[in-house]
Amino acid sequence: MAGDNFQAFCESPLWNSSLTWSSNNGSWPQFTDCFQKTVLVWIPCGWLFLTLPYYSYYLITTRGKSRHITFFSILKTLLSFLLAVFVLCDLIMSIYYENAHLTAVDYIASIFQIITYLSAMILMQLERQAGTVTSGVLFIYWLLSLLTSTILCYNKVILKQYETDILHFNVFLARYTFIVLEIVFHCFAEVPHKYDKKALQRKPNPELEASFLSLITYHWITPLISKAFKNTLTEADLYQLNPRDNIKYFSTKFLTAWNQEKVKCIQQNIETKVPEDVTAYKMKNKKPVSLKKVLLRVYFSELGCAWLLKIGFDIALFAGPVILDKLIVYTSNEEPKWKSYVLAVTLFFLSVLYKLFYQGSFFMSTLLAARIKGLLTSVAFRKTLTLSNACRQTLSMGQIVNLMSIDCSRISEAIPFLFVMISSPIQISLSLYLLYQQLGTSVFVGIALLLLYIPVNGTLMGKIKMYQAQQMKSKDIRIKLMNEVLNGIKVIKLYAWEESLQKKINEIRTKEIVLLRRAAYITSISMFLNAVTPYLVTFVTFATYTLSSTNHHLTAQKAFVSLSLFNVFYGPIDMIPLFITYTMQLSVSIKRLGKFLNSPDLSSNYVKYVTRS
Repeated sequence: MAGDNFQAFCESPLWNSSLTWSSNNGSWPQFTDCFQKTVLVWIPCGWLFLTLPYYSYYLITTRGKSRHITFFSILKTLLSFLLAVFVLCDLIMSIYYENAHLTAVDYIASIFQIITYLSAMILMQLERQAGTVTSGVLFIYWLLSLLTSTILCYNKVILKQYETDILHFNVFLARYTFIVLEIVFHCFAEVPHKYDKKALQRKPNPELEASFLSLITYHWITPLISKAFKNTLTEADLYQLNPRDNIKYFSTKFLTAWNQEKVKCIQQNIETKVPEDVTAYKMKNKKPVSLKKVLLRVYFSELGCAWLLKIGFDIALFAGPVILDKLIVYTSNEEPKWKSYVLAVTLFFLSVLYKLFYQGSFFMSTLLAARIKGLLTSVAFRKTLTLSNACRQTLSMGQIVNLMSIDCSRISEAIPFLFVMISSPIQISLSLYLLYQQLGTSVFVGIALLLLYIPVNGTLMGKIKMYQAQQMKSKDIRIKLMNEVLNGIKVIKLYAWEESLQKKINEIRTKEIVLLRRAAYITSISMFLNAVTPYLVTFVTFATYTLSSTNHHLTAQKAFVSLSLFNVFYGPIDMIPLFITYTMQLSVSIKRLGKFLNSPDLSSNYVKYVTRS
């Protein structure tokens, strides 16, 4: 149905497999005219159209100092305008001078390209007014334009358009050259707004002046790493903090969101009909402000970016084994050489994308954890200054310190695992599905062995926890006895009790060492099983596959692809114990902090502001 629609739209098929992957005549692949004017045009245009509303709103609402007009910015804007002019001229030449038969797709493709080039030109000026020195949106747009234009250029060369239609070919080459210049120019950052660097307490942060390419490759921090490799870093060598990492930036957003949520909760509590004579019931059913909801409101954009990077990482992770499967199949069949080149280049770019998405997701989640920890510590400290006297009597100083240090740290430690935890079921399911496609039902035998290992590992962990608890009790007794000995050393010396007390301390220490030795033995067994189990599961799965039928042969294709899928499968499986631990810690710490922040404050009637005058 879709093919018929494109046939009417383009007057040619969208895709002809006999010209591309299914061709066995040894010729290089070709793309249909409809594919060139739809898919290859819509990919970069679609990216810009999708991001244009959000990015424009961000640039308009950003209160930054406008950059000065430079030759660099003028040149980028002019190139984008000339690209739109070239597309328009190409369309006019086809209509009026050559009387060519144009279809609807020709007009739509040209209009889309003109609109996107002009939109890119407008975005460049909005970025200049907002003080933005680099643009990830435009960098990706020009990169996609370069990739699609390269395919178009290849197709024109294969068809020898430079001999049959030299005018249109020269116009296309000019456009292609301008696109190359645009992507080269967008690899560098604009000149930022000038400011007094001497007024800064530390060196200016190079992240604020880095290009998008430098940001995604973390090249901006290379000078600091190089200096740390040569010499010991001091505090003076560190950069000025990024304004977005400043606690003041997010604390303002948090307090605004908290107060808005507090007003909603007060309104809901007022509307809730409760018997007037049951005060305890009122207090029990009073709806508190949800700390989780407020944090989601404050860090929604950061969470969204991290999730998108994690999704890209998962896609690249599973695309690798699929391409590897195709590449191994090619080596055993007589196929055109260009297919191996395409698969090898695709596998290389997938590995690059895999690393970029992984590092980006890890960096965003770690940065988000640090921001949340700093924010919650600041908010908890602010709350201690406004607590009511009744709450101060119920909370000790140690509890407040634990809230600001331990609970905030536990929340920040759990944040990076949240991204992995939610995508783990997807990774496990896809891994099992792809393994089933390779090895059939034999994969379930290996999974059954892995499931048998889980209770064994749980039992070992329980034993280790028990021995550690007993060892901590012995340690507490020993430290308590040592403190008593040190405090009463004069009396001990007077009555010559050194040997008896030394013997008693050594007995406790011996018991402690025995417990540590037992825990170490069980830990060694657990580590051995953790190291051996993946190989054992793989071996059992392969053995079951080969022995279950005489038609099952463990070829290089099945072995290498299955091993790569097993490696993907073991990743989230190994993280399950950490997921459970950090999830429990996160839940408890969020509840404790939320309860503390919902505590009543001092009445404003008890506060008096006195000025010096």
